[in-house]
Amino acid sequence: MEAIENLLVMYNIPNPLQSDEIGKYADERFETLYKALVADGGKSFADALSVGVKIEQMDIKDLQEAISKTNNVDLKRVFNNLMQGSEHHLKAFSAQTSENQFKYGKMNQKGGTQRRARTGRG
Repeated sequence: MEAIENLLVMYNIPNPLQSDEIGKYADERFETLYKALVADGGKSFADALSVGVKIEQMDIKDLQEAISKTNNVDLKRVFNNLMQGSEHHLKAFSAQTSENQFKYGKMNQKGGTQRRARTGRG
């Protein structure tokens, strides 16, 4: 966020955020999306990982689009750095999702695994 805030100041652009409150956005569509993702991710550990994957995929798509629409070197640099971070996060979430699905077995509602998967015993 600091890099974006610096760009806003550098180019004298008003900050579109109306509040620092978590889940509050100037655009109601983002608030609706935020609430849906929190609800989905709160169901289980596996669902939280899936939401993490979804968020990073959306961020990468948005950043790719933003990069394609500008020739501003400062914006491209920051967008590329953010995209690199999202790619790392996506890889981490995806690895955890795959690991939990294939190595540990079915996830229970509290985010733990079935006893059989952890101990190798039924």
